[in-house]
Amino acid sequence: MAQEYGEPLNDVFCYYTYVGGWKEKRPSDIVALKRKLDKIAYVNQPIFPGEFIKRHNDFMDLLYKTHKGWGVDAKLKTKYERRKEAFGPEWKEQWQVYFLTGERIPEPEEVREAYAEHQAYIATTIGIGLQGAPNVPAVLPINVR
Repeated sequence: MAQEYGEPLNDVFCYYTYVGGWKEKRPSDIVALKRKLDKIAYVNQPIFPGEFIKRHNDFMDLLYKTHKGWGVDAKLKTKYERRKEAFGPEWKEQWQVYFLTGERIPEPEEVREAYAEHQAYIATTIGIGLQGAPNVPAVLPINVR
């Protein structure tokens, strides 16, 4: 479960914090990763303490806005303007519909801290946990501060 859940979770983290291969993912990929992570979390829910699914949902709620209507995909809580600039002429205007507008967007530093806490919880829960404070991953690029 750790790798099956951890790899897509890391892809989402990279996208929201502009590190690693974030630019290799399209907005639709990040929405699809939420679905994948939700499926893994709910399938494995019985083998984890009750708090696991709450923590998973809290992390997803930080990153995605759901329940926007029947058949409407989750919206990404991240700024599309930065991504549009980074993609340049490769940016597709139809991607804008994947992004939440008009509401609070978490800063990359907030995402980084929440990710570290979520990882530490999972590691501890499966018995390979970190001792002490979470190991905060990756220094954020200077352009997101």
